[in-house]
Amino acid sequence: MRREIIIFAVILAVVLTVGLYGRSLITGIAVSEIKNIFPGYDVSIGSAEIRNADMIAINGINAKKGKGLYYRIEGLEIKFSPLSLFTKKVPKITVKNSYLDVNSWNKKLQTWDKKLKDAIDYPVFRPGQGFMAKSITVLNFNLTLDTADWKLNTEVSGNIEIRKTPAGETEIDADLSTVPGNAGKIAISDEAFLKRLAENAKQPLAAIEDLKNFDFTEGTFQISGKPGSLLLHVTLKGLKGKKDLTFPLRGL
Repeated sequence: MRREIIIFAVILAVVLTVGLYGRSLITGIAVSEIKNIFPGYDVSIGSAEIRNADMIAINGINAKKGKGLYYRIEGLEIKFSPLSLFTKKVPKITVKNSYLDVNSWNKKLQTWDKKLKDAIDYPVFRPGQGFMAKSITVLNFNLTLDTADWKLNTEVSGNIEIRKTPAGETEIDADLSTVPGNAGKIAISDEAFLKRLAENAKQPLAAIEDLKNFDFTEGTFQISGKPGSLLLHVTLKGLKGKKDLTFPLRGL
C-alpha cells in the first residue's frame, strides 16, 4: 500500500508541475522546433503566448532563404494537454494565413535562372523527433511559384489528419480546396515532369498538356496514404474544361 501511495504522490507532483510550468515550457519548445525545421533560413517570430489553458498562439513566423524563397505563417495555434510533454503529441494545430513564395527571377540576367527543384527548399521534419500533431487545419494557404519551369498561383484551405495505426505506422489524409472567389493559374513547362505525371496518372500525355497553361476557378487536392506511398487526387475546373488526376507522389 505504501508503494502505491508513493507512486500516486509522484504522479500527482508531476501533473502539478506540468500544470504550473509546462505551458511556458511547451511554448519554448514549440518556438525552438519551428526554428529547427528551417535550417539555414533567416527565421523570425513575432510573438508566442499562452492564449488559454490549453492553447499556445504563435504569430508572425517568417522564414527566408536567399532572395527567392519565403515562408510566412501569420498565425499558428497549438492545442496541448498536460501530458503533451511526455507523449510528444498535441491534439491539434491550426495554421492561419500562410504563404509560400518561390521566385527564381534573376534581375541581372533578366530571366528565371532556376527550375523549381533547384529553387525550393522544404522544411526539415525529423521522423521520431520533436512533437507530432494528430490533426492539422490549414486556413488560407497561398502558394506562388515563379521559376523557369513552373508558374502557379493558388490559395487553399482544408484539413490534414495525421494518425497512428494499431501497428504503429503513420497515415495521412489531407483534403484541401481552393478558396471561393480566388482563381488560380498553373503553367508547367517541364516536359519531363509532364511525361512522368501522365505515366503515373495513367492518362495520355495529350490530356496533361493543358497544364502548360491552365487557368482554374475551382480546385481540390486530396492526399492519402502512408509516407513514401502517398496518393494525390487533384481536380481543376476552368474554361478549358476539367482535370481529374490521381497519381502517387513518389517518383515525380
